Amino acid sequence: MRRGVQVSFWEASPTRDTGTEQFKKIHSCFEPSGTRTKEDLIPGCFFWYYEYMDNCVFCKISNDKIILTSDKSSAFYDSFPVTQGHTLIIPKRHVKSYFELEPSEKEDIWNLVDNVKNFLDENFNPDGYNIGINIGETAGQTVFHCHIHVIPRYKGDIANPKGGVRGVIPDKQKY
Repeated sequence: MRRGVQVSFWEASPTRDTGTEQFKKIHSCFEPSGTRTKEDLIPGCFFWYYEYMDNCVFCKISNDKIILTSDKSSAFYDSFPVTQGHTLIIPKRHVKSYFELEPSEKEDIWNLVDNVKNFLDENFNPDGYNIGINIGETAGQTVFHCHIHVIPRYKGDIANPKGGVRGVIPDKQKY
């Protein structure tokens, strides 16, 4: 079970025009014990905690369920798979929406999507893929920790796959 906090170190620097401070993230890491103190700071920096949600099933995912990982993301099989190999990719930092991710987290998560695709090709040999993100309750999100679905598709898994992801609104799938 993953417990602790995400620690980000930030550097403050005054702007020339107004003298107000601008902040730049210079380092981020996961602290399993959450024991960093102010004495651990890099000179001229401060740190900020992203707390992991105790009630989030994705924050609590056990390491033995993770099939692939990267610096900022993890992948594991969906507990309620649509097809064989259906995989979820999550950021290690708890955020509700894809749009809350930092640019470096977005880059990392999409690189892991590619790695998951290669893993699924080797292990399941699918004929195609659907990749999707549900953002918000209206879009069908049920676990409010950002996640990307990588769904392998197989010939004959549905009668007529035409329209693919358009099927989220059944009347619009067929065109």
